[in-house]
Formats: sequence, structure tokens, C-alpha cells
Amino acid sequence: MKTQDQNEGCSSCGANWISRSTCREKFEECLALEYEYPQAYGTVHFLLVGCYMLQHNEYSRIAWLEMRSMIEKYLRGGLTTDQIRRQFSSYIASGKRNFHITRGEKLAEFGGIHWSQTITGIRLDSPEQYVDDVVHWAESIIIDTASIVEKYRKEES
Repeated sequence: MKTQDQNEGCSSCGANWISRSTCREKFEECLALEYEYPQAYGTVHFLLVGCYMLQHNEYSRIAWLEMRSMIEKYLRGGLTTDQIRRQFSSYIASGKRNFHITRGEKLAEFGGIHWSQTITGIRLDSPEQYVDDVVHWAESIIIDTASIVEKYRKEES
């Protein structure tokens, strides 16, 4: 069931719900395909979940910045999904971290991000289209958030 009128859009990412599916409904459709066909659709599971969570500001600020960094490294060929899984698993182990993944301070600049692509643009017709669309969506998120990350990098220096 939609939380907003179907003619409206997503309050987090600005997606237009012309397709009659909310972002969450589309996300769940994608997850179902990935579960049913893991060798075809599931190859981009890491990107799907990470991008959805980033674009809907569901991570805490610390986790948001870390996930965005991992997605960028993956897209640039710096990390494989297995390396990310190992690195992120040790980084987020509840006994070792001093932050919460989803609760706590959110990314303050989130409301100022203009998203050039959203989950609603992902085609489900074939694994090839799906994988291509998820990768392009991830690339757009990296581009759309580059100025925010640059600001944080300058503050840390």
C-alpha cells in the first residue's frame, strides 16, 4: 500500500510514481528477482541494496559515507563484491563499531541532493537490462553525491 498518492512521488529521492509502484515496492520486486535468479539478477545485489539505502537516506551519516565510498571503489574496479563483503563485515561487526548502521545522525546535506536517476528506472525484463540499469543507477548516485563527499574530504584534511 502506498503511503502517498500514486500521482505524487517519493519524498526521499523525488521519483515519480507514474508506474504505480513506490520505490519500496520496486525495491522488493528487484529483491524477489535476485532471490529467484541469483546467478543472473543477483550479481548486482550489493549495488541494489546500497544504492536504495543511500538514495532513501536510510543509513546513519557514518554508514552512508562508508557505503557510498565502497560503491565508488567497486565501480572503479578497486574492490570486488567479495572484498567489499569481507571489508564491510569486519567494519560493521557490532562488537567493534561505535556507530549504528541505520539509527543516529543522518546525512545533513541529503535534502539538497538532486537525483538524476532512481530505482523506478530499473528494467526487469532481462538480466542484462537489469544489471546494466543497476550499474548505471549506481554510477549516477556517485556523480550526484560527489560534491558532498568532496566537502567531507576537505573537512577531514
